[in-house]
Amino acid sequence: MKANIAWFLIGFVVSWLTWSGAAFIRYRPRDYTQAWPEDLRELLPLGGMDWLKNARGYRIGSCRIFTPANRSDSSVQLQSLTIDGLPGIGVQDENADGTVDRLLVVDSAHRHFSFAAGNGTGVFDSYEYTTGIGPESKTFRDDDMDGQFNFRVGPGRSMAVFIESQWRDVVGKDNKHFVELEGKLVRIEFYPIVRIVDGN
Repeated sequence: MKANIAWFLIGFVVSWLTWSGAAFIRYRPRDYTQAWPEDLRELLPLGGMDWLKNARGYRIGSCRIFTPANRSDSSVQLQSLTIDGLPGIGVQDENADGTVDRLLVVDSAHRHFSFAAGNGTGVFDSYEYTTGIGPESKTFRDDDMDGQFNFRVGPGRSMAVFIESQWRDVVGKDNKHFVELEGKLVRIEFYPIVRIVDGN
């Protein structure tokens, strides 16, 4: 009887150690973006999703859920396992205060919406839409959720702002940005919102 109990305990301990080791290997932090296109990987810091390069992944049904290895970030990413990880949904709580800071939705054509709640209340106050990846893609931003985009990047490095009911090309000069209004270059800022700084 004692021998049977001893063998049972040994078997239990060996099974538990084997399961723990397998779980540690399976769920250890890793870079889940290595197989992604380079253009998409370059967008990760802009969307606040750079933590996916060191994340834990858990499979649930036909989806994989990613969480940051760093406990100070409460973000979570949900990706389909059927189409190259897309469509995907990301929910970010960047400062682990229990309030959502950003919601990201990406489809299989790499178009994505990013809704931001920069005011700390959990209410979205701006959003961006990106038409895809590659040199011809464009990103549009609506600074105040009124349905009118205020800022555009692309194609390439070109930028434009929507001021006085018209898209105007942004001109860079001495690390400052300008648009032409009534024949004059007017200095603007476009982060965190588009605004006219002065007329000099």
